[in-house]
Amino acid sequence: MLCLELWYNAILVLLTGYMKNASVAISAFSICLNISSWEFMICLGFLVGVSVRVSNELGRGNAKAAHFAVKPVFSGVAVGCGRQGMVAWVNIGSYYVIGIPLGVVLGYVANLDVQGIWIGMIIGVAIQTLVLGTIIWRTNWDAQVEKAAERLSKWFLQKPEDDEPEDSAQEAPNGR
Repeated sequence: MLCLELWYNAILVLLTGYMKNASVAISAFSICLNISSWEFMICLGFLVGVSVRVSNELGRGNAKAAHFAVKPVFSGVAVGCGRQGMVAWVNIGSYYVIGIPLGVVLGYVANLDVQGIWIGMIIGVAIQTLVLGTIIWRTNWDAQVEKAAERLSKWFLQKPEDDEPEDSAQEAPNGR
């Protein structure tokens, strides 16, 4: 999914290279993309953290904690629920089916140049956020816990609390 977002930005830079005043257009667009990349790094950190937290909470059987972790990053939540394929299709639809064509129409046909491509990109990201937000909002977290338990039992894994002795202080050698 990260590749889809990076390729999306690369395609937009290529499209900007075909503008009338390409050197100015690419310079302006690259400044905007660099600022966007800084913001992306912050979101990427949240995405990874939330993905791990949601998958751990679902594996632990705690639907409320998984639902609480939803708020920071939608993609990370969907990935943590095992919905990577769905997130990939949402990204393809919002970026490549809507964002790029809209940017081309606004940039070249409507003569908005770099602004048109940037507007198309922003609309693609907004659609991605709305779709993933709707999916996450409508998620049945108790059903996600059941699916996580099925996946765990499929691989014959035990829950962490099943592995621990009842009184670990008594069984530890040398009082450790």
